[in-house]
Amino acid sequence: MKKILKSIYLLLGCFMVLFVLASCTTHGGENPPTNDTPPSEEEITLDNDFVVSSKILIVYFSKTNTTEDVALRIKEYTNADIFEIERKEPYPEEYTPTTEEAKEEKDTNARPLLKAYLPKEVISQYDTIFVGFPIWWHTAPMPVLSFLNFYDFSGKTIYTFCTAASSPITESTADIKSNSKGATVIEGKKFSRNDSGIEEWIHSLNLEIKNEVGEETAGLTYEKNGNSYTVTGSGDAEEIVIPAIHEGLPVTEIGESAFAYSRHNAKITSVVLPDSVEIIGLNAFYNRSELISVKIGENSQLKTIGKNAFSGNHSLTSIYIPSGVVEIGDSAFNNCGALDSIVVASDNPIYSSEGNALIETASHTLLRGTNRTTISTGVTSIADSAFRRCTTLEELSIPSTIQKIGNYFIADSSITKIVYQGTEEQWNAIDKSDRMWNYGNRDVEVEFKTESKILIAYFSWSGTTTRLAEHIKNQIPDATMFQIERVTPYSTDYNTVAYGEAKEEADSNARPPVKNLLSEEEMSEFDIIILAYPIWWHTAPMVVGTFLETYNLENVDIYPITQSASMNTAQFAESFEFIKECAKNANVFEGLGTKSTSVIDDYLLKYSLLP
Repeated sequence: MKKILKSIYLLLGCFMVLFVLASCTTHGGENPPTNDTPPSEEEITLDNDFVVSSKILIVYFSKTNTTEDVALRIKEYTNADIFEIERKEPYPEEYTPTTEEAKEEKDTNARPLLKAYLPKEVISQYDTIFVGFPIWWHTAPMPVLSFLNFYDFSGKTIYTFCTAASSPITESTADIKSNSKGATVIEGKKFSRNDSGIEEWIHSLNLEIKNEVGEETAGLTYEKNGNSYTVTGSGDAEEIVIPAIHEGLPVTEIGESAFAYSRHNAKITSVVLPDSVEIIGLNAFYNRSELISVKIGENSQLKTIGKNAFSGNHSLTSIYIPSGVVEIGDSAFNNCGALDSIVVASDNPIYSSEGNALIETASHTLLRGTNRTTISTGVTSIADSAFRRCTTLEELSIPSTIQKIGNYFIADSSITKIVYQGTEEQWNAIDKSDRMWNYGNRDVEVEFKTESKILIAYFSWSGTTTRLAEHIKNQIPDATMFQIERVTPYSTDYNTVAYGEAKEEADSNARPPVKNLLSEEEMSEFDIIILAYPIWWHTAPMVVGTFLETYNLENVDIYPITQSASMNTAQFAESFEFIKECAKNANVFEGLGTKSTSVIDDYLLKYSLLP
């Protein structure tokens, strides 16, 4: 009898093992079924009209156009070709059904068919490929992998880039690597819409961008200065490529008025400067109204940009200032009205580009603005002609920290309204003269802020943030308090919240409903929001995103204040980016990560929020 029972137990054990193994090879195991076999040529539609014009390709998937915006910015800086990855059967318009379909595809490792594929012979012509996507469920959407699985990328370099509210790019890059046959995959960066870091990232890659590599432009003239050469003039080419070496010696300077409109050929549309150039001289490109592009590399040795060097370049859209530049002459970018982007290398000791403007760091002076400039509260002075001839900027917001405004600062520009973030009395106290309005701007409307209404909006689970919010209320008695609460309250159990509800929401970038929301009319009364929250899974709780995305926050100033157990500065920064993405059209100021009430008081004082 014992032998019979033993045999039965052995049989049962075998069945259990087989059952467990079967379970692990289906949806319950760590390795989901793979569907990464590329479709056949008969199953797909090829884009046979696609034209190759570069050695660089940008491919991207975008559901809400945020990733598309970043891809277009990369195209602007690389002259690359671009292709949108689209699912053959579009995802639903609604947010929740899309997340559900995306999760099912990820769980089954699906490879949905695409609306169109590029021919394989097209892909073979590229050396460098940028792959961009939003983060869905910790990784790239499955249509991106559908695209990658279709090709052999041997010998090619792939750079990833993504958009996301909170998730890092690392996990998705690993999936890109495992699905890009033969490629060298380099992890890129996470960006938000209109991110000022995109151009600097592109410069840091040192790519061989179209028009940056080629034969020396014929007809250039030179003057020998000891052991180097200065370029003194051009021939008749529209696209100027200046060599690093001429007759065995380095080219280190663009001479005074070398390409000025009155001295040489009638039209120059682009200029490529070699890394060897250290000086761009006085009036070097003066009044070149047709000049669209000036390429300066990440490793440029440039030190000096002379007075009026690019003055009158009405078509120039962007400029990069490398780390070694220590002198920029007066009016170097005067009348550059088409400028949309100024990027200064982050390690430049003299200048910065906070808010998409050229700023002299030590004096806190805004030297040149662009059509996309947001003046930081760290700026205290606006230079002469800073926004002169800006062509598309209609409204300029000026913080109350400004102490001086230069003459002609918005002359002949498209600006018709100044929104001053202070009172009329403070405006009158600014050091300025009547000449600041000269040249076509005498009728500009100036709007003042009077008796700002402040909302202290906060989310708190453990009570720590509540105490910080109450402290702020004590400092600003006239402010209104509003607690952000989920309609379905979070669990009171730490593990359930931390590793369940909060994590699931962060992973899916969810927007849980908020309890007792203020009406649009009630919210419209506030022009300042002090937003307090804890850090959950590297960013703000998703319910904070729901609150912000509910309203039109145009021209509302938001001051984020957060705290966490770890006090991790990287997580603070990630949460501030999340706030910026959710609070569209708002002015999101420098955030604060602290548990100290005295530090909070200093922050409130710095931004003139205290009564």
